[in-house]
Amino acid sequence: MSILLAAFGAIGTGAQITLAASYSVSATNTVPLNASASIEFQSDGDIVTVGDLGTVDEGDWIDPKASAPGSYEIRATLVSGDTPSGTLGSWLALTSNRTWTNNKPGATPGVRSCQLTIEIRLGSTVLDTTTVDLYAEVS
Repeated sequence: MSILLAAFGAIGTGAQITLAASYSVSATNTVPLNASASIEFQSDGDIVTVGDLGTVDEGDWIDPKASAPGSYEIRATLVSGDTPSGTLGSWLALTSNRTWTNNKPGATPGVRSCQLTIEIRLGSTVLDTTTVDLYAEVS
């Protein structure tokens, strides 16, 4: 019953999940420096990436932001590539910031990259999905 009330409350207030179709984050560096590409879905409704462009506010995952974090949950699933840090395959409450990072240590040249599917739901209903590419290279 509380899930139904939460869903009705979100719909009643006009809250919408507002993910872009995809996000791509790249980070490059040279030996001996690390390269790290990350995306964070924040409990206040922001989406932030960190890579070559520094820290970038990619917009909001919910509109209006006053509806965040509510009872919304997020899940990241690895589609391909290297396993990033951050929880994969489990629904996580957006009452905390949720971050996924692909880090390439700077000791040797190489690439770590991955593609994730990110889903946001309320109750058992998935409201939006996006693709995230994280690319980290040390040359």
